[in-house]
Amino acid sequence: MGRIAGIAIVLLLASACATRPMQAPRAALPRPTADAIAQRLDAVYARWRGTPYRWGGNSREGMDCSAFVQRAFKEGFGVDLPRSTREQGRVGSAVRIRWLQPGDLLFFRPQRQAQHVGIYIGGDQFIHASTSKGVTRSSLEERYWRRSLTGVRRIPLPQ
Repeated sequence: MGRIAGIAIVLLLASACATRPMQAPRAALPRPTADAIAQRLDAVYARWRGTPYRWGGNSREGMDCSAFVQRAFKEGFGVDLPRSTREQGRVGSAVRIRWLQPGDLLFFRPQRQAQHVGIYIGGDQFIHASTSKGVTRSSLEERYWRRSLTGVRRIPLPQ
């Protein structure tokens, strides 16, 4: 009986080694603090503030909203985003507006066909390339922006 019990224990241990260990759930990548994100975005904004709006533009001579967002994420975080507003709206994960954090993309439909994108920086403020003011800062408390906000996306950011 002792010999059979010993063999059973050895077989049990051997089979335990042969199975795949359970993996811990994949944790989300650590995100920089809200203050760190806001500081990086402020630095990008300082470099581009006042750049005129130009549809399809992507330079100091002029840029559109999606080019500014693309440039801000590349310069501020080393993150490559797609070029168009529509494609940017498919990146990351959807977030409820009450959970806004600096670095979240804000999507607007200010006119029936037009789409617009900006980056939340905290305190109800966002940065974007406005058709009338170029690269600027605006407030979500403004009725125009609050009424046209259609979605929020959170992009994974490296530390």
